[in-house]
Amino acid sequence: MNSEETENQETVVKPERESASGESGESREDLGASIETTGANNNKGVSGGPGQNEANLFHHLFEGMNKDLANVFNQIVKNAAEKQWWRGENVCIDRQEKVERNNVTDTESGVGHLNQLFSFGAAQFSSCRHSPSKYVCTTTTHKRDESKTVTVTHQCCHGYRRIDNKGQCVKVDLKPMTDLMQDVGGAEFMRMVKSVDMSDKLESENLTVFVPNDDAVKLYENEMFATNNVRLRRRIDDNEVMGSDSFKSDLSPTDMVLAHVIPGIVDINEVNNEEILHSELHNSSIRMNVYPGEKEAVVTANCAEIKSSNNPSTAGLVHVVSRVMKPVEKSLIELIRAEPSLSMFSQILENSNLTQMLSEHPHMTVFAPNNAAFEKMESGLRNKYLRGQACIKSVLKHHIVPHTICTAAIPNKKRSTIDLNGEWLSLERDASGTLVVGDKAHTERPDIMATNGVIHIVNKVIQPKSAQPTSQILSQSNHTTWLELVQKANLMDMIDQTVNLTMFVPSEASLNEPATKEKLDAMSPEALRDVVLYHAAQPKVCSCEMENDMVVNSTLEGQKLQINMFSNPLFSGLQARATVQCARIINTDEKGCETVAHEIDRLLEPPTQTALEFVKSNPNLTVFSQIIEGTKIMSELSEGSVEPFTLLAPSDESFKNIPEADLNSLKEDKDMADTFVRKHMLEDHVCCSSVTPVMWPFVNEASNLAGTNLELRRDSAGRVHFGQAVATHCDNIAKDGVVHFINKPLLPRPSNLQSGGIKVTDPTGMQVLLFGI
Repeated sequence: MNSEETENQETVVKPERESASGESGESREDLGASIETTGANNNKGVSGGPGQNEANLFHHLFEGMNKDLANVFNQIVKNAAEKQWWRGENVCIDRQEKVERNNVTDTESGVGHLNQLFSFGAAQFSSCRHSPSKYVCTTTTHKRDESKTVTVTHQCCHGYRRIDNKGQCVKVDLKPMTDLMQDVGGAEFMRMVKSVDMSDKLESENLTVFVPNDDAVKLYENEMFATNNVRLRRRIDDNEVMGSDSFKSDLSPTDMVLAHVIPGIVDINEVNNEEILHSELHNSSIRMNVYPGEKEAVVTANCAEIKSSNNPSTAGLVHVVSRVMKPVEKSLIELIRAEPSLSMFSQILENSNLTQMLSEHPHMTVFAPNNAAFEKMESGLRNKYLRGQACIKSVLKHHIVPHTICTAAIPNKKRSTIDLNGEWLSLERDASGTLVVGDKAHTERPDIMATNGVIHIVNKVIQPKSAQPTSQILSQSNHTTWLELVQKANLMDMIDQTVNLTMFVPSEASLNEPATKEKLDAMSPEALRDVVLYHAAQPKVCSCEMENDMVVNSTLEGQKLQINMFSNPLFSGLQARATVQCARIINTDEKGCETVAHEIDRLLEPPTQTALEFVKSNPNLTVFSQIIEGTKIMSELSEGSVEPFTLLAPSDESFKNIPEADLNSLKEDKDMADTFVRKHMLEDHVCCSSVTPVMWPFVNEASNLAGTNLELRRDSAGRVHFGQAVATHCDNIAKDGVVHFINKPLLPRPSNLQSGGIKVTDPTGMQVLLFGI
């Protein structure tokens, strides 16, 4: 069984020596044959039993050494042999051989290449697997013209077993199958076996029988009696003539017995999760599941918990299960279509094109809301679901899990699993033992088995976050202030009904800052509406889809939002910072119906000016405005051909230490001024919020339009440096870029301009006028 199985893997690649006849010397096949002849006892024909030959070899090689040391060695060998139970007595060995002929010219499958590689010998690959009840070794030998696989399985012979999966194989008392059923609590099932004359069959063949305990059989009979009473009443009301078969179970006693019988021996220690067995009844399936338990694994067969396993009889094994297992012959979608109480659910599945998945996927769990669950919903939303609207596909996928979950797998503690949306779905048991799914959806009919999974009928439609309207998502994430602003702007219906929407939501802390609060309170309804619209964009962009320099269209007409991704060079490719319009994105991917919300650290305001207009209109940038006037870069900015960019604007105060003559030269020489301005323009959006502290020797750099790089850093005081300048007022968003105020102009070296100078050409080909030379 997977939960208890351990693996001992040995892989050997060794060319075998060929004999004169061209055959290998002592082959693995001969070894396997010699093992097979030992029958039920590995040690017969081996003098002294396990460990003794090794001890004799030790004495032969090291005769005369200290006897105590020899005894210690002998004891170690003996203990090791005892642990290797498959070498002990009462172990039967099964050997299976498979030979495949190889075509030397066949290169498509790669076999030809392998044969050419070993054309002068053979290669042998061996691996062994150890589980509590078996030791299996597989050896594959590749030769020039054939591949041979030999599988040797060691396990306790029939009538012997390892007690509690420990120690050697010891003899156990074997009883006839029907007598064993009586002893393990299956007297009612045994009575049924005898009533249909199947005792001889169970004693004459190697079989595995899943025996429902007495309580399970009685409960099944009571349910069948109650069901038949309901049918009887209905037929009497309809004046139908009753026949003697009216009280018969849907499953005849013979069929019921056969549905619990498996041909061959199935050791519970060896079954795998989601393994499919087939019963003697029309080959109907029995799905085995293995779940982690608090102390030991929980194993189920068609969701019936196995209470007692591997009980040996004279003809096979008996496993006691907690309920009667009905034949399983239909897929999930076939069962849903056939169940009257699931007609609405079935219709919605059809409209959403999910039926094929439920017929083809090998193992799924469906928490199917019944008609009553849909009728309890608000009529408008229910009708949208029936029409395939309102993110119904996300709702349906929240009710489907891509593996089999039986009620027995859920203890009294709360558990969670992942649905087809990739969202968490909680599972727990209430005080009565009923399985509760998600937001208090109680299971009314659990563990309805299909050939490809299980159905649990629940009494409530479970809404995932990914199917909820945006307003509900924001309410649950406590963005109450933003919701109040949306409501005040009369845009609640817009954010709930717009599909393919991304919303950037300012944090509660940022909205409640005094300056921001005062600004919002002073806004007219029209201005507030523009602000809210500016924070929404299309299309829907999840964090995994964000890229640097991504531009999305804001729902405020004529406006765009730019997303930037910035990485810390100390951890290349990791810990990327994302910003939108220089507001840092601090939480991501709150998904609603056709929408996604990301939390940002400040309010965004729609820009009303270009960067050039911003400089010209700002009273603290008059000197920089005079320098830029009449330059080529001014024309390019006016035409909108330099987007996107970052403008580092020196304040008027920063020019006070420059001699007046030098300053006049900057204003009058437009070639010089053009170069000066381009040195202050970075080729991309660079936000102060994205500049991180870095450790030497790592640096952040950005290229400017003058063709050189500018070092960016954040100091220990949190100030952002652009080269030798410090940003004094960051992240002023313009229509075509972002503007930062800096405390000194970025001048050619030497740092102070002086009258006179010479022109030189730098390595990039740019002509630069150097002053003070």
